Amino acid sequence: MVKHSLFAATIAALTVFAAFGDASTTLTASRATDGTGGAVLVWDGDETAVYRGYSATGPWTEIGTVSAGVTEYIDDTGYYGIPTYYKVGDQVVSYTRTRRLGQNEADASLLEGVTILKEGTDYWSGTYSNTGDKCFDGDTGTCCDVGDPANPRIGLNFGRACHIAYVRLITRANNEYGAGRIDRSVVFASNVDWESVNATAISDPLNYGDWYAALEWKTIVCNSSKSYTLAYLRRNDGNSTNGNYSELEFYGWYASDVEGLADPIQSISVECATNKAISVSWICPGSPDSFVVDRKTGDGEWTTFATFTGLDAEYADRAFVDTSVDYYGVYSYRVTARYESVGVSEVSDAASMECLEPVNLAVGYSDLSSDYYAVLSWTACDSFPDGTDVYRSDDSGATWSKITTEASGTYSYTDTTARSYGVLYLYRITPRDDATKLSGIVKYYRVHRLERDGNGNLVSGCSYRCSYGDGNGSPLFDGNIYSYADLYDWGSPFIGIDFGQESYAHVAFVRLYPRAGQELRLVGLNAYGSQASSEPWNSTVKIGGPLPETVNVYTWCNLECDPSTGYRAVILHCGGWCGNAGEAEFYGYTQTDLDDQAGFITGSAVSFADGAATVTWVCSGEPLNYVIERKTGDGEWTTIETVTSAEAAYSSHSFADANIVYGNTYSYRVAATYPSSSSVSEVCSVTSLEPGFSIANYDEYVTAYPQLLWPAAGVFASGATVQKKTGDGEWENYVSLAPGTGSYIDEDVKFGGTVYQYRIKATGGSAITDAIAYVRLRHLERKAAGTMDDGVSILRYPSNTWVYNDVGYVFDGNVNTYGDFGGDMDSNPRVGVDFGEGSRKHVARVRIYPRYDYGLPPGEDRQTGGRVYGVANGGDWAHDNAVQLSLSYVQNVETTAKWYELECNPSVAYRYVFVYNPVNSSCGDFGEIEFWGWTDRDVHGAFMLIIR
Repeated sequence: MVKHSLFAATIAALTVFAAFGDASTTLTASRATDGTGGAVLVWDGDETAVYRGYSATGPWTEIGTVSAGVTEYIDDTGYYGIPTYYKVGDQVVSYTRTRRLGQNEADASLLEGVTILKEGTDYWSGTYSNTGDKCFDGDTGTCCDVGDPANPRIGLNFGRACHIAYVRLITRANNEYGAGRIDRSVVFASNVDWESVNATAISDPLNYGDWYAALEWKTIVCNSSKSYTLAYLRRNDGNSTNGNYSELEFYGWYASDVEGLADPIQSISVECATNKAISVSWICPGSPDSFVVDRKTGDGEWTTFATFTGLDAEYADRAFVDTSVDYYGVYSYRVTARYESVGVSEVSDAASMECLEPVNLAVGYSDLSSDYYAVLSWTACDSFPDGTDVYRSDDSGATWSKITTEASGTYSYTDTTARSYGVLYLYRITPRDDATKLSGIVKYYRVHRLERDGNGNLVSGCSYRCSYGDGNGSPLFDGNIYSYADLYDWGSPFIGIDFGQESYAHVAFVRLYPRAGQELRLVGLNAYGSQASSEPWNSTVKIGGPLPETVNVYTWCNLECDPSTGYRAVILHCGGWCGNAGEAEFYGYTQTDLDDQAGFITGSAVSFADGAATVTWVCSGEPLNYVIERKTGDGEWTTIETVTSAEAAYSSHSFADANIVYGNTYSYRVAATYPSSSSVSEVCSVTSLEPGFSIANYDEYVTAYPQLLWPAAGVFASGATVQKKTGDGEWENYVSLAPGTGSYIDEDVKFGGTVYQYRIKATGGSAITDAIAYVRLRHLERKAAGTMDDGVSILRYPSNTWVYNDVGYVFDGNVNTYGDFGGDMDSNPRVGVDFGEGSRKHVARVRIYPRYDYGLPPGEDRQTGGRVYGVANGGDWAHDNAVQLSLSYVQNVETTAKWYELECNPSVAYRYVFVYNPVNSSCGDFGEIEFWGWTDRDVHGAFMLIIR
């Protein structure tokens, strides 16, 4: 949604007409008198459908229909203070919903907290009075006469901020003096007090000399761009005879009506939390009074599923977990934000996912000595007829990778590749080749038992301590679940491990076996850590717990801990009658494990470009050397390189193999060698291709579609498949092409920041090119070479006396002409474009062609250091108001004439964009400048509204 400026201009009229095409319907909008302030639409003609939008050109949403012959429709759901457009047939009308300010609609009584403002004396007798309530009693037969002294005034203190759109007033009944008593009346408003010096005129005066008949309502249109707490009428020239009003009515909206309307639901996502729970989260930057979550299952109907206040601490992060998942299929959710003063925001998009039958996914630890690999297990499920895909995340769920596919009938997998200590691994499973169906998530740390070695002996430096019983807690660590340590006491009993003076352990969980028959004695147990060099039992940092309210007496239970920090000592404690355990085991990893980790190679890849296969790998440690092995096709492995890790050429963990033959498939693996161990990477393969795969803009000024080019001969002689990936999605076989084809234009590419990737696969073979990325950008300022786009104008500063200072040469599409407008050391020359009032564009790239002529050294380094800046709006595009957009700057200009490109940050759109050099005031010789990027319409596809 694009932001709509609520206060962009004074409301000049309540109804605005805009005809489109041949008018067949006369459409008008007026204010409903039922207290809603809604729009009453009236038309003539045969149309029955009514549409609403927030722009005179749409997009349009049908909001209702009427029966044939009915020509009236009332919409009382619009936002206060927001120009809303209605369309019936081919006619469009604008209407802004208002409310009666300070008074009840029905009986004109003053609202609570509203007071009358008045200055003037009783000038007449009889039914006329100088008491202000005569103007606000709903009776046009009474009148307030505030004709004396000079500058008589009358109005209301609303008690809260209001935007005043217009004031209705009716002259004194039977006013024999006619126009003289109310003409030149002006509306004044203030937030301080109602003294003239502190008030602002927010309307033009009524016409001078007009004769206003008795009981004739007049309307004074006001400037609603600011909010005020009080408003009153007085005569523009201070005439003391002015001020005979029978009734005054103020219309507009309260500031609270529009607060928060700029904050609809921006995005919504769902994630499987467990096998029978779905996590729903969304983004809403405002502070609504409540959120409403709708849910539907399958193709069913939407129902309100949850309603809660936006201030509840539980939902402060805009998320909740649906634990009532008892149907296995597709669940869909959507969210609206509700504001007490302004109603309901637009409903969010729907987010859906398919839940599997319970698969009881669990993770345990292998019994391999000292390895403790993750062992996944799950139960049979009808959703897995073709097997199971296992996914793992190494970054807490930010990204997921498929690590294996298990055959049908297999319900376990041991992951021997998750070997890094200190990494939280997450796992989930899906049916084979169907990533839309997700299981629950289980987590795993690679750990080992901290206080015992692989032979069951106490690790050197460790000691047991407890504050009750025998003083060392040995029954908890003797391997016998039937012996126990009884730690209950009126004091604060504890038991735990001191890992040694210089040793720090990261505890992931504590495994406990309760004392038989004492099921409640561990409930509420917590784990605490200490880094103190002395008195390590004074532990104050809680790292885990408490244990739940129920603990099975004959089963091991885990007390989960936070292993992010290492501690010298870790103790268990809950106070009082707690602490009867048969066994306690501490699992995690030591700081030594992290420092001396064998640097296992956790990832490897190979890519082919420029006639070489480049192997890259990830290794966190510092091995003695790397051994790079290669095999061709199904041949044998051979060592092609052995290098020490300290060599600068391999500090980036990469190796380029140029000794290749086109058309062959090469496989690589890398081994890291340590004094007592080694680590071998996974195998990665690539087929070398003839060079030539490239990408270019096709018809760059108009469509900017990507044109893929590759050699039609060689490995592609039998045909090719274009594979495509959008954003972070998966690769797909996009289109298959006939033999001999060497190019393809993709017209299914949107303008904007989406990254598209392409690669070409040979038909009937394994040969595949490297991937090439493409972002579709518009030429923002021109629709053709030398032709500026509609509404775009050229900016330059300063305008100096050089001969070649015509900035038009910079945008004529001819690199052999140039504009020269630098030279003044204080001038800060800059050149760019104004995209036009109300138009802002996202600039992703700027192309610069320096000046090359006139006998000067080519380029003369006039652009070196140049950067791109933007200004969002307003009439002042001075550098002081600008934001730097370019992520780089112009490097030293070469002697060869060529284009230079500056990458920019396109996250924010700007109206003015220009090139400026903060380090060289003589900079300003440009042959050509081009601005590339996209508009909000490119991204969203239509005008959208964010209401403030």
